[in-house]
Amino acid sequence: PHLGFGVVEITPKDPKTVGILAEAATLIAEEGISIRQALVDDPELSPEPQLTLITEKPLPGEVISRFLKIKGKPKVTIY
Repeated sequence: PHLGFGVVEITPKDPKTVGILAEAATLIAEEGISIRQALVDDPELSPEPQLTLITEKPLPGEVISRFLKIKGKPKVTIY
């Protein structure tokens, strides 16, 4: 937060669901915000794999409801 970046953490119910990263990236792009970094845990190596996206600035609050509609109904945390 002290750098002015935003963070989105997505924990899918089924980590093998196809398209989670693509849908999340599309939602962020539609807000006109760049993704600075994407970190994805391997579902074969992590007991609770997670997708973490670091954005150039925090996302607006109204985008949260759109993130909750991503395939697989993932748990979403936005900082």
